Amino acid sequence: MNGTQVPQGEKAFHYTDFQVEPVGDILNIHITEEEASDYSGQTLKHERLYRIDKDKEYEAIQLFKNGQEVSFDGISG
Repeated sequence: MNGTQVPQGEKAFHYTDFQVEPVGDILNIHITEEEASDYSGQTLKHERLYRIDKDKEYEAIQLFKNGQEVSFDGISG
């Protein structure tokens, strides 16, 4: 997981933490997003791929970015 195409001069987004928390029939996903303006930084050189193995079916999935609930921008697989 990393931010997508970044125009030159803009900050690049990347993710530094990923946690999954089941709460009843809701699966909460918590991510920490950070910015970088140095494109040569080590944190931008490695993409992360996360796989969530669910222990049951959930009614809903909620996404939290930096502690705030947000919507999914896109999903692919």
